[in-house]
Amino acid sequence: MRSRGPFHRMSRRDRVALIAAGTALAVALGAAGAFLPSLLTKPGNDAASLCPADGPKGVTLVVIDSTDALAPNERRAISDEVANIVGGLSVGELISVHFLDSTTQSGLSDATFHKCKPRNGQSANFVNENPRFVQKVYEEEFERPLLAAAASAQANGGALAQTSPIIEAIFDASRMSWFEDAVGHRRLVIFSDLLQNSPILRQYRNPTAYATFAASDRTGVAAPELSGVDVEVFKIARSDDRGGGQQTAMHEKFWQDYFAAAHVRSLKIRRIR
Repeated sequence: MRSRGPFHRMSRRDRVALIAAGTALAVALGAAGAFLPSLLTKPGNDAASLCPADGPKGVTLVVIDSTDALAPNERRAISDEVANIVGGLSVGELISVHFLDSTTQSGLSDATFHKCKPRNGQSANFVNENPRFVQKVYEEEFERPLLAAAASAQANGGALAQTSPIIEAIFDASRMSWFEDAVGHRRLVIFSDLLQNSPILRQYRNPTAYATFAASDRTGVAAPELSGVDVEVFKIARSDDRGGGQQTAMHEKFWQDYFAAAHVRSLKIRRIR
């Protein structure tokens, strides 16, 4: 006679309890599997961009000028400021990172990062979410790739770049549909020495007032439309042998007038070293 297995040797009540426990575990695992994707984004969010279904709650466009080689201290300062920007974003705000590309006519690269900020572990629902998992996904899908993209953008161009098309890049940024048509707060952040160097204007060679440049401009890029945009410029201070001698009060006045003509909502210019 064949002996019965452990399950059959159990009492009827214990077998019923075991089956019920197994069923409950299967249901829990199934629910967890269905729920895990929602830990990163709320229902209805776009899985690729992490943005709300009805669009970003605000947009920040970051432009990093590395057409002249950045010193280690300058890279650290830029990375620190980018991290501060990320920390100040609200959930659902879009951040897009670009670098100044001297090889293109527009002067602006494609986005190296383009996503909305998701929830992190601190905003997890402690009743039905695992804060550690929410934080892990936040870091792996958003924070780390963003900081890596910013670091990568600092390495492009370098000392071999023949031009610094800053004005062209800002004009191109102003015409990007996702930025131009965005609902909510719009911000443009620029890391640059602001030493324009392209066929339309060479500030290394001949300091010029903005009014003079605008009057002679035939390209249409002299005055981008940035109505309602908050602009923050982190001005990289150069040594005299790298164009620092051109970063005069007249040079800064040029850019103040330039952004005023673009109808920005606010302008902040800070120096970083």
